[in-house]
Amino acid sequence: MSDRFIDKYSKQKTGSTGNELIRTACFIFLLFLVYYETINHHIMHHAAS
Repeated sequence: MSDRFIDKYSKQKTGSTGNELIRTACFIFLLFLVYYETINHHIMHHAAS
Protein backbone atom coordinates (compact mmCIF):
# COMPACT_ATOMS: atom_id res chain seq x y z
CA MET A 1 0.00 0.00 0.00
CA SER A 2 2.66 2.52 1.03
CA ASP A 3 4.93 1.45 -1.86
CA ARG A 4 2.10 2.08 -4.32
CA PHE A 5 1.49 5.52 -2.80
CA ILE A 6 5.20 6.42 -3.07
CA ASP A 7 5.28 5.17 -6.68
CA LYS A 8 2.20 7.25 -7.57
CA TYR A 9 3.64 10.31 -5.82
CA SER A 10 6.99 10.04 -7.62
CA LYS A 11 5.17 9.64 -10.95
CA GLN A 12 3.15 12.78 -10.24
CA LYS A 13 6.33 14.66 -9.34
CA THR A 14 8.09 13.68 -12.57
CA GLY A 15 4.91 14.53 -14.50
CA SER A 16 4.76 18.04 -13.03
CA THR A 17 8.48 18.48 -13.68
CA GLY A 18 7.91 17.45 -17.29
CA ASN A 19 5.11 20.01 -17.65
CA GLU A 20 7.38 22.72 -16.21
CA LEU A 21 10.11 21.72 -18.66
CA ILE A 22 7.69 21.87 -21.61
CA ARG A 23 6.34 25.23 -20.43
CA THR A 24 9.87 26.61 -20.09
CA ALA A 25 10.84 25.29 -23.52
CA CYS A 26 7.75 26.90 -25.11
CA PHE A 27 8.52 30.19 -23.35
CA ILE A 28 12.13 30.18 -24.58
CA PHE A 29 10.95 29.24 -28.09
CA LEU A 30 8.48 32.16 -28.12
CA LEU A 31 11.18 34.54 -26.88
CA PHE A 32 13.51 33.28 -29.61
CA LEU A 33 10.81 33.80 -32.28
CA VAL A 34 10.16 37.38 -31.13
CA TYR A 35 13.90 38.07 -30.97
CA TYR A 36 14.44 36.54 -34.43
CA GLU A 37 11.56 38.52 -35.95
CA THR A 38 12.89 41.75 -34.42
CA ILE A 39 16.39 41.13 -35.81
CA ASN A 40 14.93 40.26 -39.24
CA HIS A 41 12.80 43.41 -39.22
CA HIS A 42 15.83 45.57 -38.40
CA ILE A 43 17.96 43.93 -41.12
CA MET A 44 15.15 44.35 -43.69
CA HIS A 45 14.64 47.96 -42.64
CA HIS A 46 18.34 48.77 -42.99
CA ALA A 47 18.57 46.93 -46.31
CA ALA A 48 15.56 48.83 -47.69
CA SER A 49 16.97 52.22 -46.67
